[in-house]
Amino acid sequence: MPANTVFAAAMRHLKNHFMEQAQERVKLEEHEVRWVITVPAIWNDAAKQVMIEAAKLAGIRKYKLTLAYEPKAAAIYCKQIRLAKLREQGKDATIQPFPPGFKFLVLDHGGGTVDITAHEVQRDGTLQALIEPSGGEWGGTLVDDGFLRIFEGLFGTDFMTDLKTNIKIADSKRELDAEIEIKKKTIVGKRHKNFKAEGVITFRLPHAMKKAKKSAQLKSALASEHFMGKLSLKRIKFGFTIPSCCLPLKIQFQK
Repeated sequence: MPANTVFAAAMRHLKNHFMEQAQERVKLEEHEVRWVITVPAIWNDAAKQVMIEAAKLAGIRKYKLTLAYEPKAAAIYCKQIRLAKLREQGKDATIQPFPPGFKFLVLDHGGGTVDITAHEVQRDGTLQALIEPSGGEWGGTLVDDGFLRIFEGLFGTDFMTDLKTNIKIADSKRELDAEIEIKKKTIVGKRHKNFKAEGVITFRLPHAMKKAKKSAQLKSALASEHFMGKLSLKRIKFGFTIPSCCLPLKIQFQK
């Protein structure tokens, strides 16, 4: 489906859901609402225009629409309230507003991008940007792509392409994505309190990949120089070590 169609459907659902919930509590007409859509700070005008067009398809009038940079929206929130932990153990956090002159940096680490902004609170309570927003396409999906490249090396490009595009095995792709999302959060750096010299990550393979475990492609990959000595195949599961900038990861795949 065209991306705009998907974006518009999501916006329309959220807009309608908000109006239904709000009208149960207060008297509110849609023309009284200003809609704000947040976008990455590194997006260009063409990318932002896509969101404007999608909002139009969702029934949001242009004069009632505002685009805001995601890290700036977070900065406005941070200016209003800050959770500062008390020194004494066992006490709840206190809520303290940012005073005039306070400088702070927002690091918005999302799925696709990382945005960085720095602000100073002015005397009138507004925010002044200290530097131009910066960032790049360094979000969590880069980790996903790294795992998928490993699977592609094991099961082959054709198999992984079919897994991504074949509607009949779409459930298996969703299961794999969910498994990656969970497992990548267990990876920690050397300074983390839970760091271990050699960690083990166990993957549960979806049905479509279990069926491919006896394929010639996988047998060939296991014998290749790239995986030889890094991957051991057993009756129930197999694991391999991936060189990393932080630590080696021994990854096991379960039936």
